[in-house]
Amino acid sequence: MKIIAIPAALGLSLLAGSCLAGNGAAAPTTADLLETVFRHADTDIRKVPSCESVFATPQGHTLGRYVAEQLSNLSGTGENSVTSSCTPGKGGWSCDVTFLHKDPAQEEVTNYGLRLQVTAAGQLSPDGLSCTGGG
Repeated sequence: MKIIAIPAALGLSLLAGSCLAGNGAAAPTTADLLETVFRHADTDIRKVPSCESVFATPQGHTLGRYVAEQLSNLSGTGENSVTSSCTPGKGGWSCDVTFLHKDPAQEEVTNYGLRLQVTAAGQLSPDGLSCTGGG
């Protein structure tokens, strides 16, 4: 696993997956996966069964809003990270992106994320999205 450091003021580090597909193609990194999510930010995820009740606020019900809410939870004290892992799948990759916040002072852990089916061309597969985790 490769660690990509970003400014400490943001309080998180990105850990990129390092598995390889059978054909030698590198798995998408955390940055690649977030870029794919950002390209699909306007996707309404209310009809995705695992995402029906994930919104903390009534504003929007898009993939972009869900990721924005998860990133906003990474502020404050404690340990913050965005991690990813991918395994080769049919026609591309099955990937998990996790937004983890641990606050030892409050013994609180929030661990939410996304499961994505990403094509070999780096596109989000239709019906290849689910929301994961809990707090």
